[in-house]
Amino acid sequence: MHRVQRRLIAGALPFVVALLAGCGSSSSTPYAKSPATSATTATTSITTTASTPAKAAASVKLADNPLGKLLVDGEGRTLYLFTKDTSSASNCSAACASTWPPLIASGTPALGTGLDTALFGTIVRTDGTNQVTFNGHPIYYYAKDANPGDTTGQKVGSVWFAIDAHGNPIGA
Repeated sequence: MHRVQRRLIAGALPFVVALLAGCGSSSSTPYAKSPATSATTATTSITTTASTPAKAAASVKLADNPLGKLLVDGEGRTLYLFTKDTSSASNCSAACASTWPPLIASGTPALGTGLDTALFGTIVRTDGTNQVTFNGHPIYYYAKDANPGDTTGQKVGSVWFAIDAHGNPIGA
């Protein structure tokens, strides 16, 4: 490899890392940790899109938080519901879904202790992907939550809320 090529590659490396980390991507999500487009567990396959955080494992669990016990993914990232959704459809697409990436899955996520399997399901989004629902609510991430446990999406616009163990909005 020529020196010029090496310098170009070395100079591009921080950009590629930032892009994979979600900085400057069209998704505005800080969660992409690898270029992988899917991750699979024994019970679930999570498919990521440009607007969905990459997943190491397909799981949903409860976590203690200053807001109370709330729904998070397997990496501790807070999950939210949008009060303008219906149980059969998401009302968040395009630019909205860039800020509020849906939790996309085929199959049922592996669930943590204290979660009722009967409350989980999926809906088909307009792009044909299956979005996970909990207690009839499609569930999402918030792109501005930079770290596991962040809840900066709580009460945004008085329509976005973290989700409790029963699938209800926290603090609505």
